[in-house]
Amino acid sequence: MEPNDLSNKIDQAAAQTQRIMTRIMTRIMPASGQRLRLYCLLIILGAVLLYLFWPRPSGRTTGQTWQPTAQAPAIAQLPMIDVPLQTKTIKAMPKRQAMKALDMSEDTPTGDGDTMASETKQIAATADLRPSRGGYTQAAVIDTSTGQTQIVTNEKPLPWFRLGGVTELGVGLGISTRGGEIGAIRVRQDIANIKEITLLAEGQILAGAAIPPEATGMVWAVARPQWFNY
Repeated sequence: MEPNDLSNKIDQAAAQTQRIMTRIMTRIMPASGQRLRLYCLLIILGAVLLYLFWPRPSGRTTGQTWQPTAQAPAIAQLPMIDVPLQTKTIKAMPKRQAMKALDMSEDTPTGDGDTMASETKQIAATADLRPSRGGYTQAAVIDTSTGQTQIVTNEKPLPWFRLGGVTELGVGLGISTRGGEIGAIRVRQDIANIKEITLLAEGQILAGAAIPPEATGMVWAVARPQWFNY
């Protein structure tokens, strides 16, 4: 194949790709500003509904979904032993009031085949945690002399290397210095992390009344210090 023929074929493929993108963006992001806003709102609403109702793996919780959690791996194999209490009772919160305040239903599983409807299940301690990319390990500590339970927490440091991470899908609406409104669809995916440095890939499709459809792709190295979460 002659160099000129190869160049012509590449130009034709690029032109065909541009025509396909133009058709797609014309359909999902029309020039009309009102319809553009409506489409963006519908996409955002669909993403929110998908997030709220998509089934999640067992053991992971979101919002007010109460689930029992597994033991910390470091002690998962240790046996449970009977420890005598110096007091005849343990300290617990008023169960019904605590469940109402925590938005916890009676059918909340407790991890032993039972639920919170059982009178033998009581709430001895709770904790709220701020976001952490490293995660936490928690332990419930009971004082056998007072019957009081306290939760202690250890925030784990970020590992030196890990694959994957956050996936983001975004829809944007704005204005351009060239005039008119513009819309964009953006996808970001974490590839790998070295401590607080994240390598991620980003793709974006941009279109508007005064801007022809354009697709871009970039690879980023981003610093995400752990204390940024606070």
